[in-house]
Amino acid sequence: MALLCFFATAQAAPTQRLLKRSGSDNPSLLHRSSPIMPAFAGPRTKYLSTTSAEKNRTYYSHNWAGAVLPKSALSFAPTLASVAATITVPIPTSSATNVQGASAWVGIDGFVNTAAILQTGIDIVAFEGEDGSYKPWYQWYPDTAIYFDLEIEAGDVLVMTVYSTTKSTGVAIIQNNSTGESATATVSAPHPGATLTGQSVEWIVEDYESGGSRVSFLDFGTVNFTGTEARGRGNQTFGVGGNGVVIVDMLMDNSSIVAEASVVGPSGVMVKYI
Repeated sequence: MALLCFFATAQAAPTQRLLKRSGSDNPSLLHRSSPIMPAFAGPRTKYLSTTSAEKNRTYYSHNWAGAVLPKSALSFAPTLASVAATITVPIPTSSATNVQGASAWVGIDGFVNTAAILQTGIDIVAFEGEDGSYKPWYQWYPDTAIYFDLEIEAGDVLVMTVYSTTKSTGVAIIQNNSTGESATATVSAPHPGATLTGQSVEWIVEDYESGGSRVSFLDFGTVNFTGTEARGRGNQTFGVGGNGVVIVDMLMDNSSIVAEASVVGPSGVMVKYI
């Protein structure tokens, strides 16, 4: 009950927009997130400049960049049941003539439990000579994303939240604080093998899939996740400033780093295109 009360404010949005399933009129933009694709068998390490100046594990991935809070890193290992953050929609840069994309999202599972992810976020899409466009969505992996009908522009301030109500049901919310509009969806696991275990929560920029392969990765600039918060099933609160946070940097297939993440203060994650 406490967990549901915590999210009452987020759900009571000024305007609830209707939901729109991703259509076939623009197949180049169709979205499917995936669990982490490790670039190596295990983590590498580096030092990050954080408030605690602690050593953090760094993973390298072909599709994720950002921060992960695993259940195993917490002292009493609660089941993680919610995650939230605020972002300012970035202005991308594209030098390619083909459509390029990147996605910023928050989610539950996908790092340890790779059979399911409950997540919500935005796609950032651009190509040379055109302004960036933005598409908000939610997804319960392995289903593909469903788009929210919610207007978003560069510079808008968005609050993204997902929380589980059971292992097979949850809620996704995006609130646009710049317009006062929001969208909410109640989501169910697509099949019995795709239930949540609450073993991790994430704040991620992703090279997402479209049409069965990863999209051409976009120079998204910088995404700052602020006010990051996770909650356990017993309503315990956690942030990214502790010692257990895992940083994920993204490598392209040629092993060059294209997106790098860092912890900023007790509740911030910065992901920047390199």
